[in-house]
Amino acid sequence: MYAHLHEFLHAWLKFFRPLVLLLVFVGVGVFADDERPPAVTRAPEWTALFERTSGWLGADGVYSVPLNGYDAAVGARSATCTLFLFSDTRIGEADPQTRVITGGGMPSHSAAILDGTAPRREAISFHFGERADGGLGHLFTGTHAWLNDGIAIGDSVFITAFAEKGWKPVRLDLITLPLVNGRPDFKRVRVRPDIPLLYKDETFDIMFGVALMDLSEAAGAFQPDGYVYAYGYRDNKQRGSRKDAVVARVRREAYADPAQWRFWDGHAWSPDIAVAVREAATLHRRISTEFSVTPISEGLYRGKFLMVYCRDVQTPDMMIAVGETPTGPFGDGILIHRAQEPEIYNPSNGGTTYTYNAKAHPHLSPPGRLLISYNVNQSGSLPKTTEIYRPRFLWLDLHRRAARAP
Repeated sequence: MYAHLHEFLHAWLKFFRPLVLLLVFVGVGVFADDERPPAVTRAPEWTALFERTSGWLGADGVYSVPLNGYDAAVGARSATCTLFLFSDTRIGEADPQTRVITGGGMPSHSAAILDGTAPRREAISFHFGERADGGLGHLFTGTHAWLNDGIAIGDSVFITAFAEKGWKPVRLDLITLPLVNGRPDFKRVRVRPDIPLLYKDETFDIMFGVALMDLSEAAGAFQPDGYVYAYGYRDNKQRGSRKDAVVARVRREAYADPAQWRFWDGHAWSPDIAVAVREAATLHRRISTEFSVTPISEGLYRGKFLMVYCRDVQTPDMMIAVGETPTGPFGDGILIHRAQEPEIYNPSNGGTTYTYNAKAHPHLSPPGRLLISYNVNQSGSLPKTTEIYRPRFLWLDLHRRAARAP
C-alpha cells in the first residue's frame, strides 16, 4: 500500500509542481519578468531638503518648473534655476528637536527657488506673501488660491490657480510671473481672472492645467511636436467625486491665449471644452487632482508616456500608467509604492494621516531615474509637528524592475 501511495504522490508532484511553484511565487509577490513594476527607492536627499524648522515649514502641491524651459533629464542643457510651487503652506517656527510647531500661519500658496538641480540646502530660498501690516498674505494672487502646474516660456512663467469652495474649483485664473535675468520677479506678478479652462455642470467639474507636458524642442522632448499638453481631471460629482484624466493642448507660443487651446474628445481636438465630458475623452480613471505625464526616452518605457498619480486622490497607492501617445491609450494602473506614513503616524494622531498628489519631476532627474514626490497630511486638524505636512520623494528606476510587489 505504501509503495502505491509513494508512486501516487510522486506522480502528483510531477504533474502539479509547476502550478504549486506559481502559487508560491504569487503568494510572496513575485511576478513574471514583464509584469513586475519598476524598482522604486526612497530619495532621502530630496525629502531632507524640505525639512525645515523656521519660516517655511511645509506645504502641499510641490510642482517644479525649470526656468529655462528645459524639462528633460539632467544634462548640459539643464536649468540653472527651478521654481517650486506650493499650495496651503505652514509658516512659523518649530523646535529643532521635537519638531513641534509654535505660532505662524497658513497662506494658501508659496514658492521656492532652487539654484541648480541638486538638493542643496544652501541653494534654496522660500517665498510667501506679506501684507503691508506685516501679516501673511498670498504671494501670487493676493487672495486665497491653490496653484496648478506652471511653465516657463521666454521671459515669463505661466501658472494657473483656482479659487475653491467646498474643495471644488469655482474660478480659474492665469498668473504671469515675469523673469528678470532668469529669476522670478514676485513684485510684478499679473493675474488674468476667470479664464475659460474650467468647465462645470450638474454632473462634472473639469479643470485643465493640473499637469503640463511640453513636447517642444526647447523642452528637450524626444519626439517634439511643438505642443504643450495640459492635462486635467474630470470630477464626476454623481459617482463619489471620482477623478478621471482628460487633456487639452496648445502651441507653446500660444500658451497664454485660452482661445487657442483645443480639447481632446477621444477622437479629435475641438475648440469646445465641453467635449471633455464625453466618455471617449477619458485617458485614465481613478487619478488624483494633481499628477504628471512625462515622455520617457530610455529604459523599460522608452518611447512611451508615463503618468504618475495617486490612486483615488487620497490613498497610500502611488501609481503609474503607460501611454503610447500623449492622448493614450494608457494601460492599467501599476502600483509602484505604498506609502508608509499613515502606518507610521496614525497611532499618534488618531488614524487621520493620508497621502496624495504623486507626480514626477523630470528635469531634476538624472539619466536612468525619475524623481517622484507625494504629499503627507492629516484630516480634522492642523498637524502639530513638521513631520506630517511636507513632501516625500522617491526614485523610480527606468531600467530595473522590482523584485516583488510593493
